Amino acid sequence: PAVEYVKPLEQLDLSEKELKEELTKVLRADNPAAPHNIVRFSNKDKVYRLEASVDQTISHYALEGTLLHLKSDEAMKQKDMQDEAKDQLAKDAEKRKAEGNDDDEDARGLRNQFNFTERNSQTLNGAIKEKDTMTEPPPSVEYAAQATQWEIFDDYMADQERKRELAEKTAK
Repeated sequence: PAVEYVKPLEQLDLSEKELKEELTKVLRADNPAAPHNIVRFSNKDKVYRLEASVDQTISHYALEGTLLHLKSDEAMKQKDMQDEAKDQLAKDAEKRKAEGNDDDEDARGLRNQFNFTERNSQTLNGAIKEKDTMTEPPPSVEYAAQATQWEIFDDYMADQERKRELAEKTAK
């Protein structure tokens, strides 16, 4: 059988030199898309704080469960238990047939097991009552200010000057 290759219309036409060029891709342990400067508001201190660590984990798919190899001891034990349960159910069914009171049990088995309530258990439930609680909000002060680029620079320079003077005092 002849194999026929079909080239997609949007595929690039590369020269021999471009085809032979080696491209290196590196897998990294960190997430390059993760932000490096997460800032959160601290209600305790009433200021914004820079987060020290950034979560680098990305979960594309997660499924919790247990995986057993078919030939492992645990899988064999589980299969034996299931087989014993099936055998016990079959023996019970045969026993009921032999006794002759099989009709009532079959009718009960046909009911919808997910939406079934017996007649004597159907009672009226009281109306749901809402419970709400409220607390006094913590005392806070509203503050608003504007900062221009030159004010920030002037404060930065004053802070650097204070640090320099402090360093000179501790050096003496």
